[in-house]
Amino acid sequence: MVLSKKKAILLPLALFGVLAHAVTPEDEESNAKLVRKRTSNENPKAARTTGDIWDEVAAKAELEKEADEMYRDLQRMSMSPARSPTMPPVFQPTLSPVSCGGQSREQYLMAILSQLVDVNVLENRLTPQGKAFEYMALFDEYLADPCGKNIPQRFSLLTLYYSTKGENWTNNARWLTGQQECNWDGIDCVNNLVTNINLEINNLDGTIPEELEVLTQLTELNFFANSLIGSIPDSIQALTNLESLDLQENELSGEAFPPQMWFLTNLKSYKVTGNSLSDPIPTQIGLLRGLEELWISDNGIDGSIPTEIGNLRSLTTLALHENEIKGTIPTELALIPFKELFLHSNFLSNELPESLFNVASLTEFRLDGNFFTGDLPTNVGILTNLIDFRVDNNNLDGTIPPQLRELTNLQYLKLGDNFWTGRVPNIFGNYEALEYFDLSGNEALSGDIPASVFSVPTIRFVYMHECPGLGGTIPSSFQNAGELRDLYLYSTDVGGTIPTISSNKLLELNEFLIQDTRITGSMPESVCALRTDGVLDDLWSDCGGSSPEIQCDFPDCCNRCFEGTVATS
Repeated sequence: MVLSKKKAILLPLALFGVLAHAVTPEDEESNAKLVRKRTSNENPKAARTTGDIWDEVAAKAELEKEADEMYRDLQRMSMSPARSPTMPPVFQPTLSPVSCGGQSREQYLMAILSQLVDVNVLENRLTPQGKAFEYMALFDEYLADPCGKNIPQRFSLLTLYYSTKGENWTNNARWLTGQQECNWDGIDCVNNLVTNINLEINNLDGTIPEELEVLTQLTELNFFANSLIGSIPDSIQALTNLESLDLQENELSGEAFPPQMWFLTNLKSYKVTGNSLSDPIPTQIGLLRGLEELWISDNGIDGSIPTEIGNLRSLTTLALHENEIKGTIPTELALIPFKELFLHSNFLSNELPESLFNVASLTEFRLDGNFFTGDLPTNVGILTNLIDFRVDNNNLDGTIPPQLRELTNLQYLKLGDNFWTGRVPNIFGNYEALEYFDLSGNEALSGDIPASVFSVPTIRFVYMHECPGLGGTIPSSFQNAGELRDLYLYSTDVGGTIPTISSNKLLELNEFLIQDTRITGSMPESVCALRTDGVLDDLWSDCGGSSPEIQCDFPDCCNRCFEGTVATS
């Protein structure tokens, strides 16, 4: 701001009263000089030569400069939030002048930080860096004496605060206080050096600043579930001690694997699920040999899975699902002792590699929602540690291998929407934990309902609908499935009558759909009672039309009736 000459002359006198409470010896000397200059140039009786006139002009110019500086100082020290919108009103600029090697506080900070950030950026109070610098120079009580303190580290964290609207964070406890930064919420240190930043689910809104590069001892960086935008910063390459990087569930864009990633050779966990990142997985992924967790699902990753991923022999979890990945599964994946492999909801195709079914360490294995063809390898029986196995929504054909009976720890088994042929194997006699069984949407299957599925004490969801070749009858043992919630048998060739159930059975049954079948007879009163005494919300059957196949009161018992056609055998 440039002041008029009149304002420049009158302002210093007015400032003496305003700033008297904070006047230092240096200020007094400066003010005394200012008054002497003004007095010496106000003698109207003195004869003035041309030289005197030029001296007076020069003196007034110097006076204007010093007055303008004092005016700006007053603006910085104003208590009004309107003058300093980035500063909480509780902060008061009461920091006394200090000297670090002959430099003022502001000079000292500028000398250090200008090595990290351009001076013009630091002086621009509209930038996160400028706001951080202003706070440190004028308001930060911890830096009342900044000499010898870790200025870059504090500046880096403050830039993060201002870059992500820290004033709106869910938890910003002890940030922007006089405490050392290691005491700020979400920050952990060793020997006063930041090693962990954990600000998950904290309403961070903005970009990840490049200035984090100074935190070279950082081992964990967790920004899970915030509103971060922009790309992964280039400066990530400086964090060579980083072991865990979690950027999941944000709004990041750009490359999922920027070239700077390959410097992070200590990285064990990389999670960026739920962003808008793109581009194929580069072949350099094989350089991160220490990776144990790689989660890049629910992005826009395309291309194919590089064979070099087989070099990641420490990998326990690979989550590539919900992307646009194409091609085949490389056989090199079989070299990795996975526990969890998620490849579902992509555009993968061709036959499943038999070698992948030799990875006995697998506990969760999802291939659903792709375009795989051919048989399900019979060595699937090796995977006895599986608790979740899904191959539904593919183009698999052939018969369902009976070796599935070995997977007795399964909780989820989904085989639906393929092109299986042959009879359904009755394989569940030794299962102990199965909750979810889906065989639906397989038009070429034949045989009877696998009755042993109802002997599993934990079974809750059974979906065998839209299998027109699936026949037999509903076994009376189905009432022993005490946890059964959903039973879908509609659009099948199941016939016979509906078994009567004993009291206190099937009390958890919520949906029982048997329309478009060959079932006939009357709906047992014991089943109808579940509509009032249990939690049965949906009981659908072929009870409609002038000649219903099933006699069932509508809507008290069956709450939806269809006009079925009894198929001839």
